Amino acid sequence: MRDIVAVGSIAYDSIKTPYGEVKNALGGSLTHFVNAASKIKNNISVVGVVGYDFADIDFFKSKNIDVTDVKVDKNNKTFYWEGYYEDLDHAITLKTELNSFAYFDPKVSEVNKKTKILFLANIDPEIQYSIMSQIEYKICFLDTMNFWIESKKKSLEKVISKACGIILNEGELFLFTGIKNIKDAVNLLFSKGLKYVVLKRGSNGVMFFSNKGDFFNIPSFFVPYPKDPTGAGDSFAGAFLSYLINSGIDNMIDFETAKKSLVYANIVASFNIEGFGVEMLNKIGIDDIKERYNNYLKYSSIPKLF
Repeated sequence: MRDIVAVGSIAYDSIKTPYGEVKNALGGSLTHFVNAASKIKNNISVVGVVGYDFADIDFFKSKNIDVTDVKVDKNNKTFYWEGYYEDLDHAITLKTELNSFAYFDPKVSEVNKKTKILFLANIDPEIQYSIMSQIEYKICFLDTMNFWIESKKKSLEKVISKACGIILNEGELFLFTGIKNIKDAVNLLFSKGLKYVVLKRGSNGVMFFSNKGDFFNIPSFFVPYPKDPTGAGDSFAGAFLSYLINSGIDNMIDFETAKKSLVYANIVASFNIEGFGVEMLNKIGIDDIKERYNNYLKYSSIPKLF
């Protein structure tokens, strides 16, 4: 049985921000996910597709990621995205070339059909549902985006009905539910079968809710010189789920473990935005994470009042 099976995109990105630019950098949801998840040793496998031009499979292998179900499309190039940020909160897409990803119809190998955690990255909910039907999992978290909420809401609702948790931002939460109050919107998600909601709030931090009524909020880690936010959400998810599984959770997530996992994820994702693509997070190790954790405690702890 795998610890984590993750399904999503592998891509080449060309990105420009006010702080620089890169051309044809390794990207995609799976790439950023494993770049974070591999900081803690786990048995991780990925399901994806690349084109005949893909030359970075060693990036995954060097992190002991199983790539059995990364298929090579010999007729098409790798998924390509190009965009820029006028500020670091909003990406503006200049070009999207789906290429091999347009024909992504994953068939999961026998070695990946049982996993403790299944992560469904931000892809077509019909593909997400197909994967769920092929894999036996104990916990499943998914990601999504406005495009799928608006264009394939019924398909997304089917996925949510079979998942345990979702990771999304405030805008996506309000769009999906049609409710502008966080608590009421989260409760609507629980009514559809979810047990956990992780709400990303950008510079306002992140919130965690469980269907048992537990919730908490943690602040973001202040990064003085951010360069590129691309992949930060997938890095967050990779760190969050890898810490969860490393903590020994089975088919339920206890409140204290969830707290620790999200603090860890917050810290790891903060490294992602300090460089372009995978470069910064790829350089750091667990000692760097520990050092930043100590700084995080120093800058964000609440003093005792009484």
